[in-house]
Parts: sequence; C-alpha cells; structure tokens
Amino acid sequence: MEFDIAISGRVYIHHQLVDAAIGIKDRKIAAIKKSIQNSIDFGSKIILPARVDPHVHFRDPGFTEKEDFFTGTLSAAFGGVSCALDMPNTQPFLYRYQNLGEKEHIASRKAVVDYGLIVGMRNRILDEKALNRSPALKIFMAPTTGGIVNNLDDLALQYLLNIMMEYGKPVIFHAEEPSYMGDGAENLKEHLKSRPNISEAEAIRRLIKTSKPLHIAHVSTKEGAEVLKNRAEGQSSEVTAHHLLLTIDSDFENEAYGKVNPPLRKREDRDALWNALRNGIIDMISSDHAPHTIEEKEEFETAPSGIPGVETTLPLILAQVKNGNISFERAVEVLIENPAKRFCPQKGSIEVGKDADLIVIDMKSVTKIRAEDLHSKAGWTPFEGMEGIFPLSLYVRGNQVIKNGNFEGEKGFGRNLWMQPHTKPE
Repeated sequence: MEFDIAISGRVYIHHQLVDAAIGIKDRKIAAIKKSIQNSIDFGSKIILPARVDPHVHFRDPGFTEKEDFFTGTLSAAFGGVSCALDMPNTQPFLYRYQNLGEKEHIASRKAVVDYGLIVGMRNRILDEKALNRSPALKIFMAPTTGGIVNNLDDLALQYLLNIMMEYGKPVIFHAEEPSYMGDGAENLKEHLKSRPNISEAEAIRRLIKTSKPLHIAHVSTKEGAEVLKNRAEGQSSEVTAHHLLLTIDSDFENEAYGKVNPPLRKREDRDALWNALRNGIIDMISSDHAPHTIEEKEEFETAPSGIPGVETTLPLILAQVKNGNISFERAVEVLIENPAKRFCPQKGSIEVGKDADLIVIDMKSVTKIRAEDLHSKAGWTPFEGMEGIFPLSLYVRGNQVIKNGNFEGEKGFGRNLWMQPHTKPE
C-alpha cells in the first residue's frame, strides 16, 4: 500500500510505547508497522493520539474581543488538541437550528482544527434539528457567563434525561445548586464563600440519583468527588487543570485571574481531586477554556469568571507526569483516550481506521509557561511561570498543523464532525 504520509518514533499503542511507524492514507491511520519506507522519523520522541477537549468557550459569535474561532482553535492546536467542543453560551445563545447554522458559517471559515458545536436549552425548548447536528446538550444548573440558567426540578430533570436517551446524545451539566449560592465578592475567598462546596455536591447528588447517562463538567470539590463514587453506568465527569493545580491561596499576579465558576477551592479539595482522578472516579480532564480580556479582569468584583486553558492543559499535566503526580498511562487516559471515547470515538487512539490525529512530544522538553508565548486573545494565564511540556508537532487528519513548534495550518481547515457532509477542500 502507498501512503500519503508516514511517521515513525516511539508510538503509544495498547498502553505501551513501541518503536513503530504509522502509515496515513485518506486522512485515516491505514497501517501500523515496525517500519515504513520514507517515513518521517521522530527518533526517540513519543507519538501520541491528539487530544479531544470536551469543554471550551471560543466566544464566537458575540464576544470576539475575548476570543474567536481562529485564535481559539490556534491555541488548541498548540496545546495538542485536534478537536474541541465549543459551549453554547455565545451571543446569540445557541439552542435553535438557525443559530447553529449561523455559528457553523463563522466557525467553518476560521477553525484550524476540528470542532463540534454543543447546543443548550432555553425556556425548556429542545430543538430536535439542532440536537441532531450537535455532539451534546449543555445544561447550566447555575448562572455563569451569558446569564443562562436551566431551572429543573427532579421531575423535569428525569423527563429531560429520558428524552435525551432517545437522541443518544450526552447531556453535560454545570453542576451547582443556586439555592446555596450568594452574591458579590471582592476576592477569591469571598468568591468561594458565595459558591460553597455544598452547592456542587448537592447538584452532583441530584444528578447521580437519576441513574441516567450524563456528564458532569468541572468537578471542583472533595465532596463532589466523594459523591461520584456512587455514579451509575454511563455517568462520567471531568476536572480542569486549574482545579487540579490552583487554589484560593495560589500566588496570582492579579487575583481576578483566578476568578472562575465553579471557584478555585482549598488545598484539601485539590488533593481530593487528584486522588479521584488517579483512582478512576473522575474520568477525564477538560480545559474549560474561558478567556476574558486583561481589561475585564482589572477589578475583581466586576471581573467575569473564566480562565483560558486550552493551550496549557496537556502541557501542564505532562509536566505533572514528569513530577510524579500521575502516571504517564493514566495521564494519556484522562487527557486523550477517555474524552474521545465519550464524545468523539473516531479520534483518541492510534488504531487502523481512526482519524490520523497525532502529536509528537519530547518528555525532556520542559519549558516555563509565559502568556506572551500563548495564542489566545486573552493575553494572560494564571499558570504564568509554571512548567509545561508542549507538543512539538500536531497532525489533524494526516495534515501537519504544528511543525517543530510553528503553525503550518490554515484557516478553514478544521471541520465540524457533526455537520456532514463536509464540502470544504482538504
């Protein structure tokens, strides 16, 4: 067989690193062999599947001063992400098929990696046509950026989940109970007090009790992690890098850089999240990439909640592998394999027939994270000065988007995997 391209190195297959070559044809992995003639040889560097990030906010349309689909997917590419799932709280809020078409029109001309557009629900309206062209439904149990809240009593919650089982689509929940929450905060400790641990734990308890398939976003508390031990089959959860690595006591250049929903919490919560992640109670890591401008973050009380992270999540966690906080095998599971299995099974593993989405990393190449080196419009990061291991190269469907740390892709190459047929040229 002739291949369009072949690469070789230390390839991660079936949970072990082996010297191998990957043959790529028609954008898919076509063969995995001991060697392939004329392959691009990465030597001792590691070849992993690229990452699916199941939770990003690219702010487009409506808030493009913060981010847009070009800068957001560019930042994703440099972070080893070949597919990102964008949340619906843009402007207009994405819950109608007409809005989905408008957002797709924008994204399809800007994206440099693949993507999906998650839809929401407003006034208990589910748009069947929109749902069928979306990877998932997002439900906001508590207010966040955009002001959308889905108030559902237990009966309405069960009814919604029963309907969504018929669609075969995951339901993603921002799990905080508003009844426990307060208003206003002038610093991180007050922000935490306004959104206490019990708010998340009780929301997760309500969701777990349904026994229905669902996904819980950004778990942030030790109590929430404890409740997850009782999850039913088909129920999954995620944690973010910022909840794993930052607390209300972290040393921020500007404390508003740590303002996020759910809030940063205490060290004991952070430690519990690490344990739950290592032990399989939490299934995956998302970035919850939620950029805001530096100007918006100047005053804590008025600053919107959100942290940029799509570019830094994989590098930060790989550095934690280096530091011994998590095994390499488990890091690959939670960063790469599990998000793909849950949301985008054509990606996330090096197997014949899967999309040829690959990253090349050098575990010895540890750098300091600097906002000036990142590609989000935000222009800041709460991880300033922390260690990261960034991918050297990224292939999306066999096309090299990042090469030796430089962008080689083009606007409009990324495709919406849930809105086929796809007619843009490769």
